[in-house]
Amino acid sequence: MTATDVETAPDFYVQDGEDIAISDKWTTAVPEESAVGEYKVWYYVYFSETAAADEPVDAETVVLDPTAGMQQLPNMKRLPDSEPFLIGTLELHGESEESDQEEVAAKSFIELIRENYTNTEGFVTSKIAEGQAELTKAPAAAENLTYNGKAQALVTAGEAANGTVVYSLTADGEFTAEVPTASDAGKYTVYYKVSGNANYVGTEAESIEVTIAAKAITATAKADDKDYDGTTDANVTVTADTGIEGETITISGVTGAFADANAGADKAVKLDTAKAEITVTGKASNYEITLPTETKATITKAEAKITVALDGWTYDDKANTPAVSGDNTLFNAELGTKENAVTYTYFKGEEQLKDVPTDAGTYTVKATVTGMDNFTDASAEAAFTIAKAPITLALTMTGWTESDKASEPNLTGAPDGASVTYTYYAKGSDKALESAPTTAGDYTVKAVVGETANYLGGTASADFDVLY
Repeated sequence: MTATDVETAPDFYVQDGEDIAISDKWTTAVPEESAVGEYKVWYYVYFSETAAADEPVDAETVVLDPTAGMQQLPNMKRLPDSEPFLIGTLELHGESEESDQEEVAAKSFIELIRENYTNTEGFVTSKIAEGQAELTKAPAAAENLTYNGKAQALVTAGEAANGTVVYSLTADGEFTAEVPTASDAGKYTVYYKVSGNANYVGTEAESIEVTIAAKAITATAKADDKDYDGTTDANVTVTADTGIEGETITISGVTGAFADANAGADKAVKLDTAKAEITVTGKASNYEITLPTETKATITKAEAKITVALDGWTYDDKANTPAVSGDNTLFNAELGTKENAVTYTYFKGEEQLKDVPTDAGTYTVKATVTGMDNFTDASAEAAFTIAKAPITLALTMTGWTESDKASEPNLTGAPDGASVTYTYYAKGSDKALESAPTTAGDYTVKAVVGETANYLGGTASADFDVLY
């Protein structure tokens, strides 16, 4: 059968919607959709009064199965002015009166429609299934993260096809597209997945471990210099700088001790941190604080304050030795271990003497202490006196007669150079005679010896007689 034998040709009309009334919404174009979902496509078939089919449809081209509906019409011949189309599943309502394939092949498509189907309007349900979103680049853990007081990205951003990579810091928490950040030191688990959309199914969540390391802080110790005090005690201050605005570290309870008590520059100070207390403004766990074990400081020689004492002596006696002492037992103890630490200088007035003086007089001794391990050099002065030596006189006088020449007094014990004067008295009288007596009688002679540079003066007397 040729197309000219057909009175009218069928047109298929479709509409995306439920309204099957013929209106401007109906079109012969096959509806298309890309989004996932289930769609109901309404259609109806009617026969144009003007168009005609151009050729018959053979059995190999059209196979109609009334029980399954018209699934697909490959190479279906349409009107010359229209392209073939197919509808996903087209349910054509009605009972077919022809089931024999040979008879079907002898009829045109239009005739088959006319003869085998009634009520040629209806709808087809077509479903577009969701696609699978794909993670094309997995997030990577950020490397070398160290606490710096600021929020830091924990991972590098992942990439996905047909979806969005989303993140969460808890397995059952809210996932967002923002790359998670954290500021505190610690271990973090970042969960990530691809979030689907209306057309694509997302992926299952995976996780990655990320660590923000605590900031390493090495505290600094400073021991105070001190004057020698005979102890190893050291006053120590330990400080640490976070380098982060608004966060401080306070360290207390650290004690220190010098390696020994002696004076010296840049001496080692051992630190005891067993009772250290560390206070951090913020979280202490954000810092890994290393306390020092040693520092250096100087023990300065203590100022020595000494006195010198020297007992005087008498001329011609053995000279006494000066005695030096400090104002504390530490100085005196060290001085006792030092030989030749003290030198003495002697002065008579402003004149410095070459040696220990021997002549009677008043002098000054200056003691100078040098070479002490733990004390500064020091000096002190003291006055002392070498007293004039006393003299022991012995006076004898031989009497004479009035007619003889007067005898000379015999005086011993007078030092060389001493002045000697003799005075005569009538015995028992304190009235001095003008000269040696010439008349008979009992008399007393008195010798007066004057002082010298080194000796005291003295007197001696002797009785004698002048005879007739």
